[in-house]
This record gives sequence, structure tokens and C-alpha cells, in this order.
Amino acid sequence: MISEYFSSIQELTFYAIIFVIVSFLLFVIALIWVIRLDKKYVNYMENIPFDSNRETKNNSEKKDEVNQ
Repeated sequence: MISEYFSSIQELTFYAIIFVIVSFLLFVIALIWVIRLDKKYVNYMENIPFDSNRETKNNSEKKDEVNQ
């Protein structure tokens, strides 16, 4: 019984190594994507929560939908 447990652990190390490699590759891809992002896009996304015109526009659109 114990030997079966240890043999199954040895098989899982292969999957653990694959998981670490895939995770590392995804991290590197995400890092490269963030570095290559257009600065205008980043500034636009940064300012969305603070853009009062956007909130006013969305609220007026919702009011128009309710009135119709």
C-alpha cells in the first residue's frame, strides 16, 4: 500500500513540472503583453473610473431606455 502511494507521487512530479513550466510561460507572455501595451490605451483605461462624462452619459442612456 505504501509503495503504491510513493509510485503515484513519482508520477505526479511530471505533472507538477509541466504545470510550473506552463505557469511560467503564461507569466512571461503576460509580462511581454503588458510591456508592449500602447501608453495611450493604458492612460485611457486608468482614467475610466474618474471620467465623469462617461458616468453621466451612461446614466442618461439608462434614463432614456426607461422613458421609452
